[in-house]
Amino acid sequence: MTAGICATRGHSNSYQEALMEGLVARGHGVACLCTAEVSPQPGVSWVCRQREPYPLYAVFNGGVYPALYPQGGIGSRDPLRDVQGNPALRHAILEIVRAEQPDVVSIQALFGLPFDAVDAIQNEGIPVVFTAHDYFVVCPTAHLFLPAGQPCRLPEAALTCHHCCRPAPSYRAFRLAWQLDRLAARFDSRPIVRNAIWRVRNVLKRIDGGLPGRGNAAAYSARRRQAIRFLNRLTVLHCISRCQAGVFRQICGPLPNLCVLPLMPPSLETVAPVPRLRDRNANISFAALNINGTFKGAQLLAEAFQRLAHGEAACELHVYGNWQPGPAIPRVSYHGRYQSADLDGIAAQSDFCIVPSVGDETLGFTGLEMLARGVPLIASNRAGVGDFVEDGRTGLLFDPASVDSLCAAIERAMNPSCRVRRGGEPAAEFPLRSFTGHVQDMENLFREAPRNRPEPIRAAICG
Repeated sequence: MTAGICATRGHSNSYQEALMEGLVARGHGVACLCTAEVSPQPGVSWVCRQREPYPLYAVFNGGVYPALYPQGGIGSRDPLRDVQGNPALRHAILEIVRAEQPDVVSIQALFGLPFDAVDAIQNEGIPVVFTAHDYFVVCPTAHLFLPAGQPCRLPEAALTCHHCCRPAPSYRAFRLAWQLDRLAARFDSRPIVRNAIWRVRNVLKRIDGGLPGRGNAAAYSARRRQAIRFLNRLTVLHCISRCQAGVFRQICGPLPNLCVLPLMPPSLETVAPVPRLRDRNANISFAALNINGTFKGAQLLAEAFQRLAHGEAACELHVYGNWQPGPAIPRVSYHGRYQSADLDGIAAQSDFCIVPSVGDETLGFTGLEMLARGVPLIASNRAGVGDFVEDGRTGLLFDPASVDSLCAAIERAMNPSCRVRRGGEPAAEFPLRSFTGHVQDMENLFREAPRNRPEPIRAAICG
């Protein structure tokens, strides 16, 4: 079960679609249920959009909550809607589940899926495995990161979610902005009209963001309590890194149902190490990908290279993605957005990839994709991808609480005596799995849930 995947198959979350297709290829029955569709009509209805290669269900008006993902504006104005849905939504979900009779239900996203709907599935005697791709279940902003710029570890009584979520759009504004974006896309060939529509959208969002939210401190505290109860009741809580598992245990207690199994990008199935493209430049070349967002460590990276710029460090940084700080930094280049097809070229020009996360990033596919191409990482010890780094052998780890620590790691990488070097070593040197192997791991995870059977499982997977 997931959010949004049913809108256009093939243009949604590539990992989740590849997982379902991999399970089908291994002989299992799979059904996909999306619970975050939008409908202008009141009430809840559902439809089966297709049967092959697996049933694809969509629940309309199932409660698309006022949240945006992944960067900026995310948060819930009405946190208790995350906890309790309306009876029509529960009935629609149970009707689909009873029709499919799954051996296990895998939850891949909680947007639009209240906690009590999951309780209703478990009350049917069906095991539920929840794969936590982020922290949304315990944090309505999904990142557990305070606006002041540090990880959130506040106890329930001191939560400030009502302040963090204040800029989030209301449901009405969320839907209106979505409709305006669709309208603007029709005028790509007429930039003046398209930009005018975008300006209207942005003005409406700013007006909406200045309005008081419906939630108050007590409502967000109640959401946290129900989230902890939800996580403890799951058959299996699947965390995707040791970092994420530690955060959940710190907030929710021991969680005996928790297991750790990293996700693998589908692209790893065909990725091979890329030889370093040597040129006349003797500088050590660092790459940073998709670090937009405060919790991704953009400011930390800027401070580190501003400091290195005052010395004579023989290094250069190439930034790929949307982030670009205001003042220019010597030896730092910005390349804008990139496509998956560009990763081989990026890897060929990079000696190291920096993952500067200052928040508790759950994993980070870009780090795995660069590792698979033979590029070692300089990774924050708060990033889940740090699980794949053996400090001093396959990469370097640093403490993101200190810019000194990042600078020391970069200087260590530039030291000729550093043993961490790329140079054609096989991807097997890194503890990575092919996507086929990962699908097998996920199959084993589902089999280990209670009620597993010797015959092929009928996994109701969405995402």
